[in-house]
Amino acid sequence: MTAQARVGRVHADHTVQLDILEPPRCGGCEGTCIWRWAPVSSLRVRSPLALQPNELVTISIERRHLLLGVLVLHGLPWAGLLAGAVAGVSSIGGDVGALLGAVIGLAGGSILARRAQARWRIAPALARASES
Repeated sequence: MTAQARVGRVHADHTVQLDILEPPRCGGCEGTCIWRWAPVSSLRVRSPLALQPNELVTISIERRHLLLGVLVLHGLPWAGLLAGAVAGVSSIGGDVGALLGAVIGLAGGSILARRAQARWRIAPALARASES
């Protein structure tokens, strides 16, 4: 997963503010793609490169880190939902037990996902646009 960005600011603590550029349009695109609906965003990352403002860079995230992020973001809440529903049915029984257990399990899985997210900060790799 890669994106092009322009260096906005360079900070003294070796971090840079990156403004994510819009991806190029596909051939024959009329601009109605759903990916164009999101506003342009910015990102602040630590950079080992000596970058200058307005320089173009390529941001990339390894596939395994992307997969890990998706599993944490979606997998833990879903696992909590299912485990909570099973625990609710086995302890209370019926639909009320399943619903109550699912809500508690979803909340627990979401809390675990937030804690895992805070612990596993994944830094994207940066490269000058001319190097990629």
